[in-house]
Amino acid sequence: MKNIMYLIGQFGPYKGYVIISIGFQLITAILTVVSIPFVIPFFQILFDVSPSDYLPPESWSDIQGTLTYGFSRLIAISDKRNALALVCFIALGVVFLRNLSRFLSGYFLIPARNGVLRDLRKDLFTSFEKMSLTERYSYKKGQLLSRLSHDLNEIDHGLLKATELLVKSPFIIIGCLVFMIVISTKLALIAIGISSLIFLFIALGSNYLKKASPELHDLQGEINVRADEYLSNKKLIEAYNAQDFFGNKASDLIDRQNALSIKMLRRRDLASPLSELLLVGLIVLILYVAAYMVFNKELLPETFFAFIFAFFSIIDPAKNFSREYYNVQKSGASLSRVKDIISNVETYDSTNNNELSKLTFNESIQFHNVLFSYDSKDDKVLNGMDLTISKGEKLAIVGGSGVGKTTIVDLLLRFYDLEQGRITLDNVAIDEFSLHQYRNLFGLVTQDHKLFYLSIKENIGLSDEIVDDRLREALNKAKIDNQLFVRDASLVDSGSNLSGGEKQRVTIARALYRDAEIYIFDEPTNNLDKKTGQYIIDSINSISSSKTMIVITHDTELLKEMDRVVVLEKGKIVESRSF
Repeated sequence: MKNIMYLIGQFGPYKGYVIISIGFQLITAILTVVSIPFVIPFFQILFDVSPSDYLPPESWSDIQGTLTYGFSRLIAISDKRNALALVCFIALGVVFLRNLSRFLSGYFLIPARNGVLRDLRKDLFTSFEKMSLTERYSYKKGQLLSRLSHDLNEIDHGLLKATELLVKSPFIIIGCLVFMIVISTKLALIAIGISSLIFLFIALGSNYLKKASPELHDLQGEINVRADEYLSNKKLIEAYNAQDFFGNKASDLIDRQNALSIKMLRRRDLASPLSELLLVGLIVLILYVAAYMVFNKELLPETFFAFIFAFFSIIDPAKNFSREYYNVQKSGASLSRVKDIISNVETYDSTNNNELSKLTFNESIQFHNVLFSYDSKDDKVLNGMDLTISKGEKLAIVGGSGVGKTTIVDLLLRFYDLEQGRITLDNVAIDEFSLHQYRNLFGLVTQDHKLFYLSIKENIGLSDEIVDDRLREALNKAKIDNQLFVRDASLVDSGSNLSGGEKQRVTIARALYRDAEIYIFDEPTNNLDKKTGQYIIDSINSISSSKTMIVITHDTELLKEMDRVVVLEKGKIVESRSF
């Protein structure tokens, strides 16, 4: 129920469309109910009933008597053929208007339905943007991608698709029930009582789908993870002839998903035929009771047929309602997962009382007794570290694997929060600044040469508005020639058609284009040949001496260009050398 209320809330910006759609759905339901009494004159004519057989009703509240008397007068004022033609014409008009209103209800609901789906997709993507790295790595990437694709598709085909039927069907069912009660309270109570049992069965069965659906979606997320791993590391996997190993891992997940899906689909598909069987049993019972009432003169034959027609008018909406109820329960789990991400992600980019129009760096960055671990159960990656980086200094950080070199960068860029200690910029704690403005101080070059599914120009500027003069200057400093731009249109799969050196130069040009105050290079010459590595070093040397530089490297040629080298060991600086 919470999911339904949450979804209803999402329709707020589209309430105009929704109100109009509900209005037409109500008209559709009314016209459906109104068309039912037209079977009475057909059977009156068929049974050759004389108009004089019917007397005016004693009260206009006697709807059955009023309808019967009205149709008898219609036959009386004309011969049977003309009366039948008139009834057919009116019935056809009612059916036309009913289908027109049904089309218009969907016509106006579509913008609202698609709008809600678009908003959920945007909100989910915005949540990805707002996630801190801690929140991001609490999920597998395949699980997050599954939310954006599979879960949203489930919501579209389940909750949103059911919106129209879940609104319109109750109107039709209620209208037909009212008509049935007017004709025969006894028969209506029988129908309502047994129908309630049928819907109870449907509700109980839907609980299984609700419980099984999260497991099914988790398996889909795991499959996405395996697919992403395989496609991202295809070269390595094939080099080790490990296709079968990874294929078997994925195959096991797919088999488990298939087995669970079969159970769910069988349970879902069982609902419709079983519901129909129960409904047919109910119809047989009603036919027997109604026939008994006709034999005892408690019910007119033509009215009996109108009752049956009304009951049959309920069956299709009831079946649709039951089917969509299953879908709602199934896709409700998808909405819960999407809603959890949208609702629980904290706004990491908080602003505060130190908001500035432009943040500047004038003196130094300082680490004061900084402690940090990625997991509270793990040993400290940084253990009481103190470090001062002066403006304009070229600082190199060296040390073995896992001593905390990259962690220093992560904390400096506020990807994670400190456990203890402070990091200050010009004697102001960095968490006092707007995150957006603070990060504008930095230009980052990572060792894994990250490129995006964009043109090279867009990969450098990371903006829709790129300043050509700044771009040309960044290209020159990064030693990128025009030939690379000739291949711009063919940039594929994160730049897999570029060499390692070309990709690294593009990432350096990205940092240089930003004209940052502080540049961070994480193993910029790693895995590059000597000639290409020298290109990278020349690019780094082209940066103005007024800029601050932090370089994580073991390249002796690059270390020669630094002002100071600090050595890390067990999360602390054990040596500092100036040149």
